[in-house]
Amino acid sequence: MENIRNQTFTNIEVIMVNGGLTDNSGEICKEFAEKDSRFIYLYQENSGVSDARNYGGSIVTGYLLYCVSGCG
Repeated sequence: MENIRNQTFTNIEVIMVNGGLTDNSGEICKEFAEKDSRFIYLYQENSGVSDARNYGGSIVTGYLLYCVSGCG
């Protein structure tokens, strides 16, 4: 995420969905979203990877969707 934040290309949105994880990753994602408007943090109760992916995909405004971590 640091590499993405350091990009000079500004026409990008990074949607991060916390699907109920109990580690510190949610806080890290929140910090990125607070510091850079290209990052969007969403929280959802744990209901599975597909629901989290669909939730994130429902707010995408661009043309390319690339899913990382947990996308089969």
